[in-house]
Amino acid sequence: STYAGIVRLAEEATSRKAPTVRLADRYAAAFVPFTLALAGLGWLLSGEFIRAVAVLVVATPCPLLLATPIAIVSGLSRVARRGVLVRDGGSLEVLGRARTLLVDKTGTLTAGRPRVAETVVAPGGDPDEVLRLAASVEQLSPHVLAAALVRQAGDRGLRLVTPTEVTEEPGRGVT
Repeated sequence: STYAGIVRLAEEATSRKAPTVRLADRYAAAFVPFTLALAGLGWLLSGEFIRAVAVLVVATPCPLLLATPIAIVSGLSRVARRGVLVRDGGSLEVLGRARTLLVDKTGTLTAGRPRVAETVVAPGGDPDEVLRLAASVEQLSPHVLAAALVRQAGDRGLRLVTPTEVTEEPGRGVT
């Protein structure tokens, strides 16, 4: 069932180690022998076993080993509660550093009704004129992004012209 598939994906996501977790494991693997040697040295120099225990308590890598996976699993759980499935902790980590998110126009992640957020033109260009011309050509196209341009032009009160010769090529747009 779909639910079983979602559960399987969530289990797989938590079973793979994220890059940060692997890094913490590497540091801990190097840190443990150093800590044991330091504890032994403390015991040897002081003659008190409690000194070695104090070094082990203070220098334990457990917080490092526990905090990272807990943070990753917590993040995966939080986005899952919002209906977002993340493949693994590494993907979540990469998403945290992202500056731009690109999504498709099919409605997979959206309502399937794109809108124009901003019209960017070359220096000295008129955004309304560029939108008016683009919407004029696109008004004959059934494409979802063409409809967004036409809707935005209408919202801005721009007067569209009806083109006389329009050719639409799949994957290339209108000319």
